[in-house]
Amino acid sequence: MESLHLFSNTRAMKHFFVQNYTEDFLPSAKSIAEFLDFILRVEGKRKIPPFLRNFYLYQAIQENYQNTQKLGNFARNFTQFLLNSTFFLKFYDELCAECVSLESLANFDIYAFYDDHLEIIQIHLEGFFIKIEIKVLRKISKKLPITFELNLDSFNQEYYTKLFEIPLEIGFYEIVLFCNKLSYDKIVQNINSKGKESQVQVLEFRDKIAEVGGIFAQIDVWLGQGITPEQICIVLPNEEFAHYLRLFDKARNFNYAMGSALKSSALYRNLKNAIKAQNAQANCNESPQVEEQDSTLAIPNFLDFESFKEFLQNLEANSKEAQRVKEKFLEGLEQFDFALKYLTSLSVQEQILAFLDMIEEVTLDDVGGGRISVVGILETRGMCFPYVIIPEFNAGNVPSLSDKDLFLNTAMREKIGLPTRKSRENLQKHYYAKLLQGSCQAWIMCLSNDENKPSRFLLEDSIFGNSPLLKADTRYSEYFLSGKALNYQECEIVAPLEIKDFSATSLQCFLTCPRKFYYRYILGFKETANEAVNIGSKIHNILKEIYQRTQDYNMDLMYQEFCKEMDKSHSLKESFESALAKKYLKNFFESEKVRLESGWIPFAFEQDFCFEFAGFALKGRIDRIDKRGNEVCVLDYKYKRNLKVESKNYEKATDFQLPIYVLAIQKGAICACNPKQIQAGFYDLYEAQIKREQDLNAKIEVLQEKLETIKKDSKEVNFVLASKREACQYCDFIYLCNRY
Repeated sequence: MESLHLFSNTRAMKHFFVQNYTEDFLPSAKSIAEFLDFILRVEGKRKIPPFLRNFYLYQAIQENYQNTQKLGNFARNFTQFLLNSTFFLKFYDELCAECVSLESLANFDIYAFYDDHLEIIQIHLEGFFIKIEIKVLRKISKKLPITFELNLDSFNQEYYTKLFEIPLEIGFYEIVLFCNKLSYDKIVQNINSKGKESQVQVLEFRDKIAEVGGIFAQIDVWLGQGITPEQICIVLPNEEFAHYLRLFDKARNFNYAMGSALKSSALYRNLKNAIKAQNAQANCNESPQVEEQDSTLAIPNFLDFESFKEFLQNLEANSKEAQRVKEKFLEGLEQFDFALKYLTSLSVQEQILAFLDMIEEVTLDDVGGGRISVVGILETRGMCFPYVIIPEFNAGNVPSLSDKDLFLNTAMREKIGLPTRKSRENLQKHYYAKLLQGSCQAWIMCLSNDENKPSRFLLEDSIFGNSPLLKADTRYSEYFLSGKALNYQECEIVAPLEIKDFSATSLQCFLTCPRKFYYRYILGFKETANEAVNIGSKIHNILKEIYQRTQDYNMDLMYQEFCKEMDKSHSLKESFESALAKKYLKNFFESEKVRLESGWIPFAFEQDFCFEFAGFALKGRIDRIDKRGNEVCVLDYKYKRNLKVESKNYEKATDFQLPIYVLAIQKGAICACNPKQIQAGFYDLYEAQIKREQDLNAKIEVLQEKLETIKKDSKEVNFVLASKREACQYCDFIYLCNRY
């Protein structure tokens, strides 16, 4: 029977796929949060966007201000309210999640999407359920059996014993809930029983710099022992510590799972400081304390929200990082447009602050990071890392405190059924216990000085054993002064370039990643046979056939022929992709009608060529050549979303396909083709338009320079790895280069 697998987080889900599925299609899977967000419905209600909740709470306080004097001055204006409202909303969320007040939840129902095709819901559980989740799952279990996979230790045993109302011991269980009946089976006698105990070392440092030095030094040791970077993980109880790691990770050996917060960007900080100052000035208040702004970014006084949007849209991005930040801002604007009609009572500065508050928690993914993972403690749920480093294991970080605990004491929480501080701490102990049980070696690091003390969790023998707290070596404080770096270096391959010809594809490979070129074109390593449907090749072949067969270019009939040929599929996946292609290429055939009316006639297809240029033979095959009088247009079909052509910054270009095609025409390498004017472009089959590069003659000059440089250095070529790791993502030789 097919199962829907639910996980505590998406990282655990990916880990499950890697460990259990090397072939075939992956099973249906979601995080528990995604599943509940999708399946839970309230009759006649629509879920409020998260960024409007602050405004409605503020509005409610203002309307009932006479009855809320005890709240103090934290809501005297919207700006002040945004600074202090988070802990309020978290408390309300907790009341709702734990079903303390059921009025608003009485009508919830389950969206019956899964009934038809899923027989089991299998939950790989780490952590505790909240009551609303249990309520939803009990409703589902009246229709479908639900299997819970549980690892019980001394920290969660009592919780699950009470939850399921069955006697559970420490160990691994599968518990099935169906029609309000439970059945369970203990699979493993004791999760602590394993052949080799984890080696745990606990060190205390005087400052954070020494702590970072200790991290790098220990990674040096492990790498020197042959441990691969993928086996090492740095787990952060407080993710703010990632800022220290980034400062010293000059070689980009780390991959930060938490990404980088948008609120840390210069654009966000400058905007927020400027708008807060403008808002304070508009309200005739004393100017708030703000950080120093980037003098190169002038923030105007915005007359309305539209002028703010125009400012962001016209903002120059001088780097890839700045461009990514700008894109996140613009994505946020698309969401925020929905909210503007509800925020008319706010000033333009307050509207902008509401927008900035909405995107505050947005993160930028770590692009091009290294092979050593840096994760928060919650990201370790369902994961296993052989070599673990946990820095900042201090009071204040471990256990982490929640704003929700500020409102009610333990006695009151127990009485009304809310999680207590003890239960939260037990949950955190469970995470650390599981993390260390799955490791071979672990380094626990903490600060011990006038301001920071080690966490009391270190006293838990069931987690850390009898590991003594040792003083860290003073040499860690000097690690970076000695100029050391991670002891991980790529091997070097230097050899002569003995080939005499290039195609556009092989040249692009050489310019993008000389190492891949070396494996593919010099050593002759074959690329992995791809059994997936190459729908682009199928489209190319069918277009060639129907264009060569026709004489009158009746595009309506040709589209019918195209669809008929596309319907010939060998698998369901190919059939699905072919159906999509038919939809997209309908616009292509409509565009062809216009092209014919303008005088362009297709006259050659799949034309091979070879000619000498700058010391090399250049060869290839042109998809199609159109002719109009003494003009020709060289076309290359591209079935690719968001097709972009290179700008005038050709010095960094790697794709010289169109310049090579133009040269083939100029050099007479294509028979019966001697035009006075040559055009060239990529035919975007998705958007049904021809996209041309701006200055092909300039690009031909750059191509000549690059080929002459390659020829000059051909006797001794250093086949280095690609400078940008995104080129490695789908490379067949990724494992040879240790970049997986």
